[in-house]
Amino acid sequence: MMKNNKFKQICLMGIIALVLAGLIMGINGAEAKSSGKAVIGFINSEELQTKLPDYQKLKEKMKDKEAEFGKFRLYLLQQHQNDAKALQEKAAKEKSGKTAKEQTAIDKKYTAEAQKKVNSINKQLEKKKSEIMKLINAEKKKVDQNVKQLISEVAKSKKVTVVLDKGAVWYGGKDLTQDVIKKAQKNAKKK
Repeated sequence: MMKNNKFKQICLMGIIALVLAGLIMGINGAEAKSSGKAVIGFINSEELQTKLPDYQKLKEKMKDKEAEFGKFRLYLLQQHQNDAKALQEKAAKEKSGKTAKEQTAIDKKYTAEAQKKVNSINKQLEKKKSEIMKLINAEKKKVDQNVKQLISEVAKSKKVTVVLDKGAVWYGGKDLTQDVIKKAQKNAKKK
């Protein structure tokens, strides 16, 4: 679970970096040419992730989907336990009064049947996980597009031609983080 959250954070940071790079290219190409001067701004992507309503909704959706997957997994596990118990009882009845060789053949038969059920459960889990990841990735893409648009609008209003992540700026630049957060919160209230 911890590795999964760490992976999600790393992926989220990578996507934000790509969004910012695209924003930099777009703004820099369009506005820097007209003024001849680049005005650098920056945002704190970690703070945006914790404070923007869109990211909060995405995190909630991710938690909900993790819980949904957990319930589905538990349901399948309980179903498997019931099926395994039924197979054991069926095998025990069938083995009653049989020779050791016949009992071994019966065990093999029911072991193979149990393995088929396990494989089926694993396929169902993978399918559900894939569906959830596809949904989350689509939502994440929408959120990233919205955040990119917010950053772009704030940058234009502040006459900033280049926006970087705070970690890439050692000195200078305009901090647009709070302006982006305020705009996002204002937009969320309109919805």
